[in-house]
Amino acid sequence: MQRYKLRRAELDKREAELRKTNTATGTPSEDLEKEKINFVKFARRVEKLLSLCFGLLLNLAEDLNIEKKMVKRKIVHLLLDQLDKHSYDLLF
Repeated sequence: MQRYKLRRAELDKREAELRKTNTATGTPSEDLEKEKINFVKFARRVEKLLSLCFGLLLNLAEDLNIEKKMVKRKIVHLLLDQLDKHSYDLLF
C-alpha cells in the first residue's frame, strides 16, 4: 500500500511538472504515457494482491481471538484507507 501511494505521488508530481513546462504545446511526453501505462498495470497487480489478502483476513476473522489481534494491530485502519479505491473486488 505504501508503494502504491509513493508511485501515485511520483506520477502526479511528474504530471504537474509536465503541465508547467508544456502549457504552450499541450502534448504529453511519451515517457509520461509509458509511466501511466506502467502505473495502471502496477495498480491492477496491487488490487489483485489486496483482494486476495482481504479474503484471507475475512476468513481468519471468523475466530474471535484472531479478530481481537487484528484490532490490536490496527489492521482495521489499514482496511479503511482502502475504501477510496475504485475496484469492485476490493470494495466488496
